[in-house]
Amino acid sequence: MSSKFIIFVLGVALVVFCAYVFRDRIPSPTVSAKRPYSAPNGHKVAPLEQGPEQFEVWDRPGAIGRDYFCAAAKYAEAVLRAEPTDHLRVTTAFGPSQVRDNRRAVGFELVCAAELSDSTAPNNRAPVIDQPGESRSILVSRRFCA
Repeated sequence: MSSKFIIFVLGVALVVFCAYVFRDRIPSPTVSAKRPYSAPNGHKVAPLEQGPEQFEVWDRPGAIGRDYFCAAAKYAEAVLRAEPTDHLRVTTAFGPSQVRDNRRAVGFELVCAAELSDSTAPNNRAPVIDQPGESRSILVSRRFCA
């Protein structure tokens, strides 16, 4: 192998390492009801006035519970810097949006893993969005994006 190639590989490894170490210092995107976060699956996510950990995922035609949890997980990771062990809990069942007229949405809150009881068992059934209290971890919710 040439020395240029080895230097290139070491440089890439250094950049990846620095990005991993300093990821919490990278500013999160600015979002609001007028400028919502766009999740990779096409859903829009907007913060609520109750606090930074409260937000809603707006509807899309044909969307099901897994789609809402996927968008919520991506928002929580990108904007709120949530950890994979943190949980997303439905606070407002699927219904009228709290921040946008003529939209339907599901309200979520981010619950820190430290606030959860030890009895929180894994839930393998499909998530529902029509009743408050439904909860999934960020890690599980990310899997709904596939």
